[in-house]
Amino acid sequence: MDATSNTILRVRGAAILLCLFSLSAAAQAGRTEELIERALALEPNVEAGKNLFDENCVSCHGAQAQGDERNVMPALASQLSIYLIKQLVDMSEGGRDIPEMHRVTSRKALTAPQAIRDVATYLSRLPVNSANEKGAGDDIPTGRRYYQGLCAFCHGEQGEGNAAHATPSVRGQHYSYLLAQIRKLSAMHRYSVDMEIVEALAGLPFDRAAAVADYMSRLPDNSVASSPVAAPASH
Repeated sequence: MDATSNTILRVRGAAILLCLFSLSAAAQAGRTEELIERALALEPNVEAGKNLFDENCVSCHGAQAQGDERNVMPALASQLSIYLIKQLVDMSEGGRDIPEMHRVTSRKALTAPQAIRDVATYLSRLPVNSANEKGAGDDIPTGRRYYQGLCAFCHGEQGEGNAAHATPSVRGQHYSYLLAQIRKLSAMHRYSVDMEIVEALAGLPFDRAAAVADYMSRLPDNSVASSPVAAPASH
């Protein structure tokens, strides 16, 4: 077989693999959308959700779902229900690559749409974590400025999130987890994020990324949110 034939075969093979990958991705997206819609259509059972959380999630996320800053484990208390449903489905379907969470969300008890609805509703009704880990607090104005420019449009001025777009609340979240997610976003290790946001975060020096995470960790503290932003130096 000559070099031209080998090249043709390689191109055809790549095209077939790309086609199969596209079909697989489309099938996965279809399953994900179906599960989310089915879960949302159900009447939640909050007590059942609490029991499922206690049996499957409490060891990592804590008794009141307030997370664990030492292990960079996110707080889930008071998170938007639609966001939690989407994440539970994405992790069980492999759309979000967190191996340890895939193992948990793939358990029989957590795979049914009713279970997903129950857990998400229970968590969304817990009080927001008021004792979450904060940053050093030494550059809040910079953090506020960048948050308002890059993040507030999606996550809300007070970090309340956006249910219509399944954008998470960041209120009461741990500083270390927020900083880790900013870094993952900038390295394109998270999905469903506009490329311009990824590029903007990728251009942030570490100290500014830390300032944003610090500011976010203090929301919705009104004294922080309304603090003045330092005026730019005149030249």
